[in-house]
Amino acid sequence: MKHHYRQWLERILILSCLAGNPLMTTVYGEEPTTLSRQQFQEIASRLDLGGDLLLVANTDTIIDQTIAAAMADGDEMPTEDPNEREIRETIERFRAFVHRNGFSSLHGIGLSLMPCKDGQHTSKLFISRDFTASGLPLWRGLVGWQPRRLLSLDFMPANTAMVRAGTPELTALWQVVRSAIDEVATEPLRTHFETWHNVINDTLGLPLEDVLSSLRDEVLVAVELSETTESIIPTKNGLISIPTPSFLIIVGINNDILRGIFEAKVAKHNISLAESQVGDVIMRSTVSSVPFPIPLQPAYASEAGFFILGSSPDIVANALLAYRHKNGLISRPEFRNAFQGLSMVNNGIVYMSPIMGKVLKQVHEAKIRKALAGAEKHPATTRMLNTLMAPGGKNPSCALTIQNWKTGIMVMGNTAWGGKDVITQMASIPARLLMSLFEEYPLSSSIPSSTPETTSEESSNTEGPPTE
Repeated sequence: MKHHYRQWLERILILSCLAGNPLMTTVYGEEPTTLSRQQFQEIASRLDLGGDLLLVANTDTIIDQTIAAAMADGDEMPTEDPNEREIRETIERFRAFVHRNGFSSLHGIGLSLMPCKDGQHTSKLFISRDFTASGLPLWRGLVGWQPRRLLSLDFMPANTAMVRAGTPELTALWQVVRSAIDEVATEPLRTHFETWHNVINDTLGLPLEDVLSSLRDEVLVAVELSETTESIIPTKNGLISIPTPSFLIIVGINNDILRGIFEAKVAKHNISLAESQVGDVIMRSTVSSVPFPIPLQPAYASEAGFFILGSSPDIVANALLAYRHKNGLISRPEFRNAFQGLSMVNNGIVYMSPIMGKVLKQVHEAKIRKALAGAEKHPATTRMLNTLMAPGGKNPSCALTIQNWKTGIMVMGNTAWGGKDVITQMASIPARLLMSLFEEYPLSSSIPSSTPETTSEESSNTEGPPTE
């Protein structure tokens, strides 16, 4: 039992490091009133007052208090027991690690939503953090450093329906991961990690550190939806027909290491490549499609310091042409309107068009329909779950920018979600638990007793500080 407890503790500590989240959301003890008020005022001053939602959470010292509580419980452990002594030593190493790497610099989080005339809401999410920690690998790895205009946005095809672009410094993030393993993990976990690390190196054909060093601090992931064709997508909730999606990944590069790895893997598997020219750029793609529910014919190219990888030759060609002619998504009125008033000098964007919102809503509704299979006699339950679990109006959408400020991280923009949606989602946790029950035992069947009979069928079942 103690061995399993220690293993779980190690995993929780390491995952907490990697995710950048506190172990718990419960604050032990009461913060001094003055400090709490100061934190509230600092965070609230970054938000919009007078809207339909204002949330401010003071997280100052929450990690310290959590660790202190764990150590207090440890006082009752027999220190002569080597297993318990190892647990206490792991917690102490964890305490030193979180302070040294900037986890404990998080002061609080605030969210505000202000209704607009067009049915959208102005959203602001502010994460308050010490300025002195802004240059630490954790924060640079997650959000980057100096805000700037992202050149990768110029590659977005005009029909792009969803985008996530950012300036993470992946080498810095890897530094945090390595430090977490070296400083916090026990010897068995370290050995397991090194085994995984060696497998990754062998797969890449060179050290992972060299690959990360070859990348610049700019990454973009996009989804394009076809205007003319649809695909039948099999999901655990049944078959769903959606506009045929294509995927695009764009990574800033310092050299051709990433391209070389991709081409080496293609050659190793004897995959034939076709070569074509888009403008003055050479594009390569697989000759035949890969068996998959959606069309998948990988293609790639390099242009302007970026490696471009797409799920089809068309989307890569469209990306290259958008960059060449400056007629991609950023030139479209719907994109400009969505980001109107927002600074395009930032550390990243999140964009989801109403069309993509409609598709995601369709997928979500299919999940509800399956969970409520045979629920004709329960129309009230169906309506309740649809209302609680499908926020954002008929076609949810959003356009957000991410900025690394001196005193924290600001995520602001426009979204279809309002204050009611946020509160509804918080209140819908019981409904989600009910959904999970319905997924296992649809309303068309009966919930088994504590001693069900098992059938055979069932058994098979960069430089300079961030600016504000």
